[in-house]
Amino acid sequence: MIVTNHLMNNIQRLTIALVALTGSLSPLIAANPAASATIDVELVAPLSMAKSADMQFGRVSMGGAGTGILVLGVDGSVQTTNIYASQSSSGATPAAAVFSVSGLDGANYTVLLPSSPVALTKVGSTETLNVSDFTVKLASKVAGTLIGAIGSDNSFAVGATLTIPQTQTEGRYQGTFPVSISYN
Repeated sequence: MIVTNHLMNNIQRLTIALVALTGSLSPLIAANPAASATIDVELVAPLSMAKSADMQFGRVSMGGAGTGILVLGVDGSVQTTNIYASQSSSGATPAAAVFSVSGLDGANYTVLLPSSPVALTKVGSTETLNVSDFTVKLASKVAGTLIGAIGSDNSFAVGATLTIPQTQTEGRYQGTFPVSISYN
């Protein structure tokens, strides 16, 4: 019986030690919780834009004293101050620039126009004229709205204001202006 009691005592001690050891490991396991997160991505068609028509102010001549101003509307209309605008059958009829847009159907995009004047340089010279106050008309929106939706606004027109100093030399002036679009 002594051997059996001794064996029983050792088993009890071993059991108590295992319980104590297991209890002391429990906080270590609980101190390192784990979690997971979902990864999600949606690939969409990239935005693309192409110029459909260049901006054309037409042929103009100064008509009075002071600075001449020609405002080219997004619909190709012209309003002038101190300028005689003349349309020509040689292709110099005033027209807004037009751009086409494609991308993810239904997605919104924003049009970015120049915020500073753009210089036109006289062909064969260094003289310049300034074009400023760029305006936009998206296909389904009122003029001035810069946010469109693919599917309903797949094109937009851009107009601007040309300023001609009274002493400007006659000739042909050309330049380019940047337009960009981005998904919202």
